[in-house]
Amino acid sequence: MKPTKSIIVVRVQRSGTSLLCEALKATGQAGVPEEYFLQLADVEWRREKSEDDFRAYVAHLLDVGTTPNGVFGANIMWNTHSGVWPVLQRLSEFSAATPGEVYDKVLPGVHYVWVRRRDHVRQAVSWVKAAQTGIYRTDYDNAREPLQEPEFDFKFIDSLRGLIVEGEAGWGGHFKSSGHPPAEVFYEDLVASFHDTISRVLEFCGLSVSGKHEGGALPVKKLADWINDEWVAR
Repeated sequence: MKPTKSIIVVRVQRSGTSLLCEALKATGQAGVPEEYFLQLADVEWRREKSEDDFRAYVAHLLDVGTTPNGVFGANIMWNTHSGVWPVLQRLSEFSAATPGEVYDKVLPGVHYVWVRRRDHVRQAVSWVKAAQTGIYRTDYDNAREPLQEPEFDFKFIDSLRGLIVEGEAGWGGHFKSSGHPPAEVFYEDLVASFHDTISRVLEFCGLSVSGKHEGGALPVKKLADWINDEWVAR
């Protein structure tokens, strides 16, 4: 199905995007937001690909990410974005386009949802812990054993905090140049007022607030524990 509207959830790592995207999927009307563009940013994958291969892949991701009502959904990280749009510019029809124009041409009726965290230190701690353990998310029926026990590393945490600030500045610049102001969702608000936040996102995207997202437990299990609290304090 060719989409008529697109919802792109953007963020820096460990912003709580999985929680938002799973909720949007559950509505059945906000696309199927996954990291489809990650493949385009993979240097090894695209090494021997032709222009027609890239065009076919874009058509494929628009197909698999679109719900029957014609809404496409995807989520994209800042570091993925910086590797994707130069690839799309290699398509002849986009060669002279800016990053914002590329997305406008590829994604019909684009609406951005920018997921952020107010506490960058806690976000960086979450990122380091996930990188060390290899566990980036856990569903209620999908427990995993860590690759290793997490160890406090101030330099690692602080370097990732710097990348978070850099990525947020990058997204802010993208929105200014693209002319598409996003719906801003802060993780802290999403957790505190989950259903109200999802309703606000759906309304921003011009979709029906049907209540399908209401009731039951959060779709993704919280990973933070006493280790996160201790590291943040340190």
